[in-house]
Amino acid sequence: VLAKYPHLNYKKVYHAGETKDHRTHNLEVAVKAGSVRIGHGFNILQRIEFLPHCRNICFEKNPLSNVVLGYNADAREASAPILLGLGYAVTISPDDPGKFGVDDCTVDYFLAAISYNWTLRHLKLIAYHSINHAICDEPVRAHLIRSFNSRWNEWVRSFVGQ
Repeated sequence: VLAKYPHLNYKKVYHAGETKDHRTHNLEVAVKAGSVRIGHGFNILQRIEFLPHCRNICFEKNPLSNVVLGYNADAREASAPILLGLGYAVTISPDDPGKFGVDDCTVDYFLAAISYNWTLRHLKLIAYHSINHAICDEPVRAHLIRSFNSRWNEWVRSFVGQ
């Protein structure tokens, strides 16, 4: 399909690295195939030599799913804070929300904030990563950034009382 319609400029998004087995190579396959986002990327730190090839990729991290599926015995063991600290783009995603009885990212964001000791600065950066790596055109992205900034500032003002 991608080859048949190159003018549509489809972005590739792969679900890869969703295993504890460091011998799998699906992360490498996803990166070499041109993925712009990778869902899970759970075992990327076990493939640390490959990490520099992921500089332009956004990792969709799934805190609740990784605990429920047994990838992390404890949410604090996740790679998200390490990747973010190294300057890689990270977003928070619910993975299979219906399967876990939720309908949005709230539980995942809360779990990430508490488990990774993230501040509002981290959460805002994660939100920017999500928008900047969204599969949309630039006018839509610009609108999303403006909308997010407006809503964020309004929310912060509600706490400060201004």
